[in-house]
Formats: sequence, C-alpha cells, structure tokens
Amino acid sequence: MIPMVQEGPAAQLAVAALADRIGPLLSHLPSLPRIVRYYDDFTDRWHTIHNYPTSRSLTITADGVNNVIDLSPFDHHVLHILRHALLHWFGRLDAKTIRTRLGSLLVDPSLANRAITTAASVSPADFRCAWIRWFDADAATQHGQWAALKQMLHSFCALSINEWTDEYEDFVRALPSPKVDIYAALRAGDCFIPVEHQGAVADYLDEMASIAKVSPATIDTELLRSICLLTLSFQHGVRPGQTARRQAGRRTISPDRCRPHPLCHDKAARQSSGFPHTACQA
Repeated sequence: MIPMVQEGPAAQLAVAALADRIGPLLSHLPSLPRIVRYYDDFTDRWHTIHNYPTSRSLTITADGVNNVIDLSPFDHHVLHILRHALLHWFGRLDAKTIRTRLGSLLVDPSLANRAITTAASVSPADFRCAWIRWFDADAATQHGQWAALKQMLHSFCALSINEWTDEYEDFVRALPSPKVDIYAALRAGDCFIPVEHQGAVADYLDEMASIAKVSPATIDTELLRSICLLTLSFQHGVRPGQTARRQAGRRTISPDRCRPHPLCHDKAARQSSGFPHTACQA
C-alpha cells in the first residue's frame, strides 16, 4: 500500500514523492489526441483545440464568450491526468460546465494538485480519510471547488485510474462537501421582480400586441425580436442562455379554433445522452 499524504509542513514534499509513482498507474490510458473538437450548443457549432497534449492554456467558448484558461498553476503530472479527465468531460458535459469546473479548480491550485495526486496514488478508502481532513480544515471553501474535485474523481472512476472504478461512483457522491440550498432565492422571492414592475411589463406587452394588430408595419424586426425575448423571459421564465439555445426545428405552429391567430409551440431543446459532444484527432 502506498502511504497516504501526511498533513502538516511536510505535505508538499509528500505530494512530490507521490508524483513519482503516478506514471505506471496511467500506462493503460490511450495517448492524448493532437486535436480536440467539442460542440457548443449556445452557438450551435463545433470548436477546435489545437496542440492539446502540450498546450499550457485552453480556449473554451461558452455562452458566446471565448475563455482563455491558464493551466500553468497545475503540477506537470497533475496536468497530464487533467488532460485525460478533460477528454472525458468534453464527451459528457457542456462547454459552460467545463469552463466552470476548471475555473473552480484554479481557485486553489494547491488543493487541486494535492487532491488529484493523492487520488492517483492511494486507495479510495485512504483518499476518503485525506478528503475529510482537508474538508474539516477548510469547510468554508467554495462549493464549486469541491464539486470540481468530485467531477475529477468521477473521471477517475470512468478511466479506471489507480484503484478507482465505476463501482466507486456512489462512494464519490457520498464524500462530504458544502451544503448548498439551490432554492434559497426562490423561497426568499429574490428571483421575482416586484409586483408593480410586473404590471409595467404586462402593460408594455399588451400595448405592443395592440399595435401589432392595428399597424404591424410599425414594429420592425429588431423590436419584434425584443418583444418575443421579453415574453419568453417574463411569461415562461426562460433565461438568456436557454433563449439562445432555442432551435427553429423544435417549434411547431398550429391553428387555434378559439382565436384568429395560430399558436406557436416551442419545445425546450434537450440533449440526448448519446449526442456526440466531442471528437478527437490523433
């Protein structure tokens, strides 16, 4: 059994010693591809990452923004593991989530280096002991950092790195992490606009609808597009990113027996589990 990382002043030296033992544990993994292509559902196009095995930075396009992510804070051996994990991420996660996860790891690169090195060097049971010590020592760390580390561990399971296998998926989910109330804003009402503002928006939409009936030529394309976006957001709670991902092929128009105008049905775009998010070129 490889000894666990010891906490305290010698922790950094212990991590460096563990790094020497990682090479044989990664020998079963395939060579990294020279080019990686990933699908961005926001722009509905594929993007390309060149020189993937050697690049010290990645440009990930998400929500219409090019994000240059510096990978230099990661130790050399950790970066090698991370590149394999990222291939796994590109095949299963959207570009925005990958950008967020990488950004969370870079909030504290020392924690990421220590955790990834230890996971690749000791048994899952021993790693859990180290994880609990880290968490108890810094439970106030942002939730995103621990979520990103768990994402890495799920990739360890999928790629069979060290002793991690698919059987440890539930084990990873059970590791302690900060509790987050994702519905706090909903319960507090912070996500709703005041009633008087709601009335102003409704009055505006009614006014535009009346103008469209009497004199549709006075509403140009840009204004009509803005009205439609406001309607999606106000009446259906659709967020900007979701709006951009709406596809014309998922809309159907049918006659309405009770009204003179047809009905437009917009089905939310859903990604099937088998959709190819990534493509690699050796």
